[in-house]
Amino acid sequence: MADVFANRLSRSYDNLKKMHGEQVDVPDDRKFVGFDGYKKAMDLPQPGDVAIFATPPAFRWVHFTYAIGKNLNVSWKSPLR
Repeated sequence: MADVFANRLSRSYDNLKKMHGEQVDVPDDRKFVGFDGYKKAMDLPQPGDVAIFATPPAFRWVHFTYAIGKNLNVSWKSPLR
């Protein structure tokens, strides 16, 4: 998981944990904060894994480009929902 802000990352993790319980397990060493956090998160999966983007559309092209270079499958969540 990655976010530019630590409090938002924590809130996102807590919400996922509440919704999905034991299915969500992200150790602290796999939570990344900062503008390059998306790279650190996408450097961990193996080719064929899925990256889920919940970022504002203005930044998605950067994330898509990096994910494609890593041969990751991509899914995204619309911020308008």
